[in-house]
Amino acid sequence: MLTHIVARAAYREDDALTLEDVVRESVEMTERMFSDMPEYGRAVVLTNRAIALAKNDLSDLENIRQLGEGWVGEEALAIAVYCSLRHADDLSAAPAAAVNHDGDSDSTGAVTGNILGALHGYEAIEEKWKQDLELKEVLLGTADALAQISEV
Repeated sequence: MLTHIVARAAYREDDALTLEDVVRESVEMTERMFSDMPEYGRAVVLTNRAIALAKNDLSDLENIRQLGEGWVGEEALAIAVYCSLRHADDLSAAPAAAVNHDGDSDSTGAVTGNILGALHGYEAIEEKWKQDLELKEVLLGTADALAQISEV
């Protein structure tokens, strides 16, 4: 599901396609591709719950608790989806929400960054988060190389 979300967010041909549309697509694709594998059902349920929670008035912490702690993949993905949808246009608030809970916060923060980074690109990240980035040139070079490979 994450691979689908990141790829579709990064390479949207239709600007009218929202992040929520992309996430819903990934859920539908997972249901189709893995219908004979019930272990994927929990990922679908949690991701659908994340979509719904992103629209309510509860605090991030209250909503994240309803998705789990992120110690297993489906919970980490659901938390990242929630944070990405809830704060889709705020590349500071989304990762902050994703890492400020009692669970596996480094994973949920990283996955949230993957989703919103693919959606918005490097330029959308506030300068304060890029200033003292460790191995910045290596990371940017790797990202450029991966982008070139995907264009082939």
